[in-house]
Amino acid sequence: MADRSDKTSIIHNFWRSTENIGQLLDSSPDSMFVSRVDNFRFVDVNARAIKEYGYSREDFMKMHIFDLEIKKPLETEVRKLYDNTPVGEVIEVKGINKRKDGSTFPVQVRFCKLDEKYALANVRDITLQKKEDLELERRVAERTREVREIGLRLAGILDVAEEAIVSVDKDQNIILFNRGAQRIFGYEETEVLGQSIAILLPEAVHSAHRLHIENFSNGPVGSRPMQERREIFGQRKNGEHFPAEASISKVDVENVYFVTAFLRDVTEQRRLEKEVLEISERERRLVGQDLHDDLGQHLTGIGFMGEELEQRMREMGLAEEADRVEKLVKLVEEAKTKTRNLSRGLYPIELATDGLPMVLRDLALQTETIYGITCVVSLDPCFSIESISTQETLYHIAQEAITNAMRHAQPSRIDILLKKEGSGLTMVIKDDGCGLTVDIEKTPGMGLRIMQYRARLIHAELEVEKGPVGGTLVKCTIPIRVNVREKDSL
Repeated sequence: MADRSDKTSIIHNFWRSTENIGQLLDSSPDSMFVSRVDNFRFVDVNARAIKEYGYSREDFMKMHIFDLEIKKPLETEVRKLYDNTPVGEVIEVKGINKRKDGSTFPVQVRFCKLDEKYALANVRDITLQKKEDLELERRVAERTREVREIGLRLAGILDVAEEAIVSVDKDQNIILFNRGAQRIFGYEETEVLGQSIAILLPEAVHSAHRLHIENFSNGPVGSRPMQERREIFGQRKNGEHFPAEASISKVDVENVYFVTAFLRDVTEQRRLEKEVLEISERERRLVGQDLHDDLGQHLTGIGFMGEELEQRMREMGLAEEADRVEKLVKLVEEAKTKTRNLSRGLYPIELATDGLPMVLRDLALQTETIYGITCVVSLDPCFSIESISTQETLYHIAQEAITNAMRHAQPSRIDILLKKEGSGLTMVIKDDGCGLTVDIEKTPGMGLRIMQYRARLIHAELEVEKGPVGGTLVKCTIPIRVNVREKDSL
């Protein structure tokens, strides 16, 4: 590559050739001017400049570059620009020139120093470009006004909505925050516009949520609910977390997706649901305890009396009557067993003393006895839950899963697994039945809804899907933080 001195020499030699410079000037579709560096006077122009400006060549030879400018630049500034520009370096400026008849037109000027004595300027009339730019600006302004008017009407509609409506751009920065969102999250619109959506979410889910939005934006689905497997939470300005139900949709604008979330604060709904469940669980406990403590004791008493009556009859030689009483005692014993099983199903009293694994083994034994299938409980030694209410919730989920399997899948075997997985504790109920026959996400049955609700109460993730080799798999995973001894409220 030639250095600057070589470049200067090449340009100087080219300039000294009259034939070369003439060809250069006249072959250009733009006006071309050669001027002196020391006094800015023209020394040559091309035919296009003569036609464009209306001056003769002789006229130009008596003029300098400032004669063509409407707004005359300070000569000292131009001198400094010339002195500081190396030979061969192109400088581009815009301005307004005037013709001999006084008319003006916008120009784009590209000039460079050919050597220390002469400079070359290429001047292009950009009138048409200016008109196009002005037309484009007019259209943009008009379109912007239309969009603003649509936006104002849309904002009025959105502000009526009770739900929080939040839109983000491709970088997951907030571009829309309606009044419902302001009320629910506690932020003013001006505080969040342009901010990351992460400010509305608990810190623990920031990474997972960003990935979720990216996958949704790039996926084929146009809209979907967000709480399909686990309950979602928002975070208010004051740092408070709250349960929410939300759905998201996306809009494609020139292959760039904008995602909108419609979110509802369900704090009050969850409180009422929990209250209803607490009442229901209390009633279950009362009925279970009554069956165990009252009816069970009565049946035990009747059994003892029957056995005593049978013994006396045999002593009196009433063998036939004693046999009948013996059958009656056996029926009472069966009634006691059924009452005890029913009591345990309503309220597993042994949870507090024996723990979840033992109670689940009793449930498996009952399942085998009642349905005549194989039901096995497998326990990971690392699996340990201290919270009685969490254990009770998992027990009822397992109970519901087994009931659903027996009702719909006709399995010959059911496995219950308790294990530690990563940062969570997992209970898996899998069967070898006929598997799912409907799309449970679109048409969930009452049993599944009950299991999902119970899972939400302990902040667990519930998955129901086809097993890897057939059958159905129900998986409930609770975060480690739930595994603390807490005041039982159920």
